[in-house]
Amino acid sequence: PNASDRNAVVDYVAWISVRDGISRNDPATVDLRQITIATSGALAKKEGAAIEFTPLLSTTDQSALLPADKFRGGQPDPARILAEFKPEGGARVVAARVRGVLKSAFTGPPALPEGVNRADNLAPHRATSDGPANLVVVADSDVLADRFWVQVQNVMGSREVSPFADNGAFFSNVVGTLTGGDALLGLRSRGVSLRSFTLVDAMQRRAEQQFRQTQLGLQTHLDDVQKKLEGLRKGNGKGAQAAITQEQREAIDTARADIVQTRQKLRGVQAELRSDINTLQNELRLFCIALVPAVLTILAIILGVARNRRRARAHV
Repeated sequence: PNASDRNAVVDYVAWISVRDGISRNDPATVDLRQITIATSGALAKKEGAAIEFTPLLSTTDQSALLPADKFRGGQPDPARILAEFKPEGGARVVAARVRGVLKSAFTGPPALPEGVNRADNLAPHRATSDGPANLVVVADSDVLADRFWVQVQNVMGSREVSPFADNGAFFSNVVGTLTGGDALLGLRSRGVSLRSFTLVDAMQRRAEQQFRQTQLGLQTHLDDVQKKLEGLRKGNGKGAQAAITQEQREAIDTARADIVQTRQKLRGVQAELRSDINTLQNELRLFCIALVPAVLTILAIILGVARNRRRARAHV
């Protein structure tokens, strides 16, 4: 791959847009269309826990748990993460409503050193909450970060903020349900105006992942060949100025030819992966531009003929 291809924009699997995984049975999420989640964890009910665990936001079944070390530091490698990503384990819950009596993680107050008395006004230890708790837990600390759900533009010297996801509405709705009032629920979003074809998006993600896996394998191969060429040029440990034998020259030429052939294969794989997407997009365009108007025209003609026949019978 050349330098421009290495700098190409790739999908970052740690940042997802939740659409189909939004619960339609909870008042906080029933009207939402899209929530952006960035580098989140996953939630699950502990086995044997006496609580009610209701998912609000969930990923698709094409998810997986990845080590946090892959995303730590200032420069994660999105292309490598995408190439090595393998969905397993089904959907994960990233936000949930938790109801029930909560048990303390402590058996009692800590023991005090000898000679130290506990304050008289200190509240006694509570093994459980006084009543059922109503919590909403989100496994993403960035859910309200502006860059993940609003677009800020300078229009005629005025700062215009346009939401492209419903993160803010989700927070407002959650506050409304937790406080028990219905007024804040009126702030819920009506959804974003742009929504792409989910089938096309899924095909693009699969194609991108497969392409990046091939690209990663090619890059690894190229690095190995570069090291081999460097060793061949240096000769038998005699420095960079050592003479290159005929066998070494042939090995260098063979490696260069292999690099050219591999790059050609990569371009062919990329074109093949895009062909299915282009075919589907062309079929959708044909359906929207030609087939739908044709069907409507035929229906209009049929209705017109039926109306004329009714009128003719009425005058007889």
